[in-house]
Amino acid sequence: MLRVKVRRDFTEQTILGIVRRIRNTRYFYADASVYPILRMQEDSVQISGGGWGVTRRAEWQGNGFIVGVDEYDAAQEAFVAYPNPTNGMVAISLAEPGTATVDFIDAAGRFIHRSRVGSDKALVLM
Repeated sequence: MLRVKVRRDFTEQTILGIVRRIRNTRYFYADASVYPILRMQEDSVQISGGGWGVTRRAEWQGNGFIVGVDEYDAAQEAFVAYPNPTNGMVAISLAEPGTATVDFIDAAGRFIHRSRVGSDKALVLM
């Protein structure tokens, strides 16, 4: 099993003030799977330096679908990493464009590699 953590940190000026959002998403993959089997997401939002609002959710996924959510296409949201397993280059595709930090973790929970990704598609040498 492959585990991948993606962290995004957004700051923007809105009508409400300065909004900072940190999103940590963990994807869990079975061997030879293109889509993750589980996605765990934690969103933290702060408006104009106030207190943080935190939401968490977990979704079981597989083969392009998500269990229990109608009309939802996992291909639009999934972090895609292939080939899986790998011992070299990994092609990754993020659902959203922008900068992200991607951590690769093995099935035993050991940190393998960290990469900073500046677009929605990248090749990472492990």
